[in-house]
Amino acid sequence: MPLSVTHQISPIARRYATAFFDVILDKKADKAVASDIDSLKAMYEDGDVLSNFVKNRMISRDDKIQVIDAIAKKAKFHEVTANFLKILASNNRLSQLMEMIHAYDVVRDEHQGNTVVKVLSPFPLKKEQEKVIKGELDKVLGMNTKIVSCIDKTLLGGIIITVGSTMIDGSVRGQLEGLTRKMISQSDVAGIEYLKEKAS
Repeated sequence: MPLSVTHQISPIARRYATAFFDVILDKKADKAVASDIDSLKAMYEDGDVLSNFVKNRMISRDDKIQVIDAIAKKAKFHEVTANFLKILASNNRLSQLMEMIHAYDVVRDEHQGNTVVKVLSPFPLKKEQEKVIKGELDKVLGMNTKIVSCIDKTLLGGIIITVGSTMIDGSVRGQLEGLTRKMISQSDVAGIEYLKEKAS
C-alpha cells in the first residue's frame, strides 16, 4: 500500500496565495511582504483580538475592510499586503486569513526551491534531530526541504511528518524506516509515526 504524505492546503487558499505571490514578484516586494506576513502572524498569535475580529461574522464586510485598512496603515504594510488583506475582506475570506498565510508560505518556499516539511512532535525537537530528518527527506524526495517544527502534546509518542503535496510511495518505505531507526537512536521517543493515506 502506498504511503502518502500530504499537507492540507485548500485549492482556494492556493489560488489566492499564488495570485498574491505573482503580484509580489511583479512589484519586487518579496522582502517587504515577508516582513508584513511575519508581523501578521505575531498579531494573530498575540492574544485573540485579531483572531476574533477576522472570524466575527457579525461585523459587516465594509467595516472589516475599514479596520483592515487602518491596521495596514498603522503597521506600515506594503501596498501589496494591504491590498491582499482588503481583497480577502471584500470577498468574505478574511476568516481564512491564517490558511491564506500558510498557503503563501508554501508558495514562497516552492518558488525558492524548498519543499516545506511540517514535523509534529509532543516535544521540542533538537537541532540534530531536525538535521537527521532533513537529510533523509532530501535524499528520499530528491530536493531541498525546509523543516517547520510544531508541538502537538496530544501525540502519545513519536512524530508525524507531512510534506507539501508530495506523495511518497511504497518504493521508499525502507528509506523511511531507516529514518525511524536513526531517530529512535537519538531520543527517548518510542518511534516515529507517519501520516498515512491511500493514494487518491
